[in-house]
Amino acid sequence: MPNAAFSHPISDLPTNTIIYQQNERCECIMFFAPIPLIRKNHIIDRLSACGATSPATAVTFAAAGVINPEKFTAITKRLLKSRVIGQTPDGRYYII
Repeated sequence: MPNAAFSHPISDLPTNTIIYQQNERCECIMFFAPIPLIRKNHIIDRLSACGATSPATAVTFAAAGVINPEKFTAITKRLLKSRVIGQTPDGRYYII
């Protein structure tokens, strides 16, 4: 019988979840990989180092030295949507 304080079956939790029980109460701690944060900081650092701060000074990720410029497109899209970076019509990027 599941504990009333813990409403999710174990099988519904992500694999990176640690569960422990303390005094009849289950606690759940979830760990997330820092890849999105690392990628965001890497992109911002590389664009900043190139001086890409406007559409006129925008550069491609490859020219800025971004590692694997064609990978992690979801992170790039999130940065564009949240207006952290901008993109020119010809595919160059800059910090907003």
